[in-house]
Amino acid sequence: MWNISVFCDDFLPGMPFFERALALLSELGIKHVELRMIDEKHLINMTNDEVLEVKKTLKKYGMKVGGLGTPIFKCPLRGYDEVKWGCTHGYKGQNTNSGSAYEDHLKLLPRAFEIADMLDAVNVRILSFWREYPLGEVFNELVEKVQKSAKLAKSAGHVLVMENEHNNMAGTGVELAKIVRAVGEGLTCLFDLGNSWRRGGTVYPDDFEALKGLISHLHIKHESIDIMPGNNTYGEPLHGIDPETQLGGFFRKCYSGWAMNDHKIKGRLNIDGTDFEIIGERTLVPVTVKLHYDHREFLTALFKSGYTGMIAVDSNFVCPVSSESEENIRKTLPELQKLINEILKS
Repeated sequence: MWNISVFCDDFLPGMPFFERALALLSELGIKHVELRMIDEKHLINMTNDEVLEVKKTLKKYGMKVGGLGTPIFKCPLRGYDEVKWGCTHGYKGQNTNSGSAYEDHLKLLPRAFEIADMLDAVNVRILSFWREYPLGEVFNELVEKVQKSAKLAKSAGHVLVMENEHNNMAGTGVELAKIVRAVGEGLTCLFDLGNSWRRGGTVYPDDFEALKGLISHLHIKHESIDIMPGNNTYGEPLHGIDPETQLGGFFRKCYSGWAMNDHKIKGRLNIDGTDFEIIGERTLVPVTVKLHYDHREFLTALFKSGYTGMIAVDSNFVCPVSSESEENIRKTLPELQKLINEILKS
């Protein structure tokens, strides 16, 4: 049986959100959570006393920690210059202007392991640096730097998981697999289907085949199309762009103008003859429905491959109105559980 985990800082806006999120997830039958931001403070910046308070609150709601969403290596591969498309979810970096951002992030690992031990966290997530260079150009340098972190993890009794993000060097599952295989012992894959699709990846079969035997954690986002201009989330492929050299940002353009002008009909969005509900500024496309890629196809293949890890919901759905965010998570989780049950019974 696969366990479902949920990011606590993705679906309830305002302050404080952490305990409210745990209460809602407990009501919905969820027993595992992903930790990153706790009431507007990144977990990695917390004191021991603050971490113990988090642990106390988790225990109150019977929650276990599926993974720690650390900001480690969500930084430049070289130097200190930040990249405009970067998001570190509230992490306050050291930026001592001596050495590099990489060296500062490397120093975060022992603290991340301490926090993981305090909270009995299953996974410690790292990233693969901002996508400022073609991967082939810096591949060996990147692998060498990540290998240092994997060795630190091994000596501390931990295994790191590397997540693919569209604006990181490992954008697709194929790129993630290539890096993790080269790094070797001490590193496994945290695959995010939506992030790969944003980057131009083919979730199935390309990513799946490349990642066979490497995935230890999975991130699921229900698909969505932004209604308001400027959100720049999901959309059609940008034609004529080489994904190797298109750096940073998104590999796919947004739908917002198209959705607002042509297809928004009485609170619903019609895409290829199918109506999808609009919640706040986005549509809600259930994971049981194929829009741009097929969760069912990928998860079925993953099940047949013997995967027993966590499936974490990374909803990226914070609305101005709390009730809209709550409505989203209340609809997303039953749809995901329905899909999982169908696959497990197949």
